[in-house]
Amino acid sequence: PQNEYEKIVIEQPVTENSAEFYRQKYNLPQSELVLLAPCAGWKEKEWGDDKFRALAELLINDGFTVRFVGSPAEYGRLAECCPDGAEILKAENLADTIGVISCTDIFVGNDSGLTNIAATFSNCKVFDIFRVTSVERCAPKTENTVVAEDFNHALAVEKLFSEIKENI
Repeated sequence: PQNEYEKIVIEQPVTENSAEFYRQKYNLPQSELVLLAPCAGWKEKEWGDDKFRALAELLINDGFTVRFVGSPAEYGRLAECCPDGAEILKAENLADTIGVISCTDIFVGNDSGLTNIAATFSNCKVFDIFRVTSVERCAPKTENTVVAEDFNHALAVEKLFSEIKENI
């Protein structure tokens, strides 16, 4: 491996057994799991905490289990995004975060590292929100990824929710 991330991915492949391990360890459902990742490397890339909160409410009301995901440094901010009925996933480390992503049905995030990781799992439908970066250069080129463009900052919560419902 060339770096620590590559080492994690190579040495800890996700299998059906490991997906079940993560479901049990983090009390995850067998289906209808949505991970929301509202944080990104810089603010301009982010869709907005209020929009992620409103999307979470719509998803919960539609019967999905919603977890917010991010780094330990982001947990305070995630708590402010997290409505009643949703939870913050507090994974022990990056390998566990990747393990949980591997058993997720839907992942919604900004153009970020976690969103790109989610796109590598074919069982996970990924909704990748782009606001300032190049879709052509930065979007994952996977069949399970739907790009949601928000360059004019007008992507409505209801529109993304409808797109999610249409693509699952």
